[in-house]
Order: sequence, then structure tokens, then C-alpha cells
Amino acid sequence: MPEPHWWPKFCAVVGREEWIEDPRFASVPARAEHMDEITDLMDEQFATRSLAEWGSRFDEAGFTWGPASTVSELADDPQAAALDLFPVIEHPVAGAQRTVAGPLRIRGANIGPRGPAPQVGQHTSAVLDELGLSPDEV
Repeated sequence: MPEPHWWPKFCAVVGREEWIEDPRFASVPARAEHMDEITDLMDEQFATRSLAEWGSRFDEAGFTWGPASTVSELADDPQAAALDLFPVIEHPVAGAQRTVAGPLRIRGANIGPRGPAPQVGQHTSAVLDELGLSPDEV
């Protein structure tokens, strides 16, 4: 809550009005200095209700918010699937492998995964040849 006017409203919505005047949390710099403490206190408070309940309260208060996802939740997210953020590529040894695509698209540019990482030494000869080294030098 970097804007001062949101902090009292936030404290009221989460049911911790005493945080408004608490010197540890009364200003943005104070909250930053005591971030570990306030994070632990918020975690305790958030554990008292479900995400849906908090979301409803935050929406009613006009907060801009969103839940954080764990890695596994993100990987299973329907929107991530719709955006093809985790395409499957074929690996010559391991078979089908799910990988991570770039989160942005550039018109006319294919910046997504093109295939598996090369195996050790797979391109060594081609790279050395490209550098102009002869087989005798190699």
C-alpha cells in the first residue's frame, strides 16, 4: 500500500485497525523496515478466511489485487494453457517434455522453444567448422 490513503482502508478490511497507528506500520518506510513482521502478521490474518472470502472483501473495497500462484498452480492454469505457455517438445532420449515458452509474442518472430537442448557435443564440429578451424587443428 504505497499510497497513504489505502493503508487505513486495508487495515479495516482485514480487521486489524490497530495496525493503522502502530509505529512499526504507520508509514511506508516503517512498513518496509518491518516487512518481516508485517508479512507474518498478514499471513496469520489471511489464514482466517478462504481466498474467495478475502477476494470478495478486497473487491468490495475497490482494491487492485490478485492471488499469487505456486509454480504447480501456474503450470495447471487454464489461461496459461490457452496462451500455450507450456508447450510440449520431443526429446530424442526422454520423449515428450513440457517446457516453458516466452511470455510475450512478437508479430513475425518465432521466439518460442524450437526443440530440446542439444546433447553434449552435438554441435561441436559444426561450431568449430563455422569458426574456420580445420579438422587437423581440431
